[in-house]
Amino acid sequence: IQTDGLHVNGPSRNGYFHDFRVRTGDDWLALNADDVFQSSVPGQIDACGHTTYDPIASSGMIQDIVVENGTVLDGAGSGIRMLSAADTIKQITVRNLKTYSAAGVRLLVADNFPSACIPNGTGYIADVLFDGLQINSYSGTSSNGLFQLGARIKNFTFRNIAIPEWRTVTPVFFCKQNLFADNILIDGLQINHAVSTANSV
Repeated sequence: IQTDGLHVNGPSRNGYFHDFRVRTGDDWLALNADDVFQSSVPGQIDACGHTTYDPIASSGMIQDIVVENGTVLDGAGSGIRMLSAADTIKQITVRNLKTYSAAGVRLLVADNFPSACIPNGTGYIADVLFDGLQINSYSGTSSNGLFQLGARIKNFTFRNIAIPEWRTVTPVFFCKQNLFADNILIDGLQINHAVSTANSV
């Protein structure tokens, strides 16, 4: 499909996604606490110039989500996208995940909206664990990295990540200008460089 695979809007809690194989044209898992600034008035324009009326979409905190034992096939625009502006995303666990032929895929995007869209929203994403990831081949050319971090984040742990074939000079971790981070732990990152990557982390 050419849209998100699993798309979760807030408020949501106690989600469990397991034992899956997925290929999408966009995010295969989108955790969107604030998808867009929503208006209840049809045709109303937000601060970014968008018509934002949506009678279905919602916003709110997302917490206690577990994703495990999955396989992500090639073709996804982003692996997991966590989008927070005014509402919090917290206590997210991703473990035992395999990806294949990740050409240009960003496995994680933690981000928020521009301040003009939601003036009081700077984003807050906390207590996120990635444990046991295998990226079987990566040849992306984007300068934004495999893990792209933005917004206000706290207590992010990346553990036991293996990349048998790293075929690019793309950074593994890319910190955006809007990143405000408190406590990022990288424990057990194994990369087999297929090309010279002097500045890959």
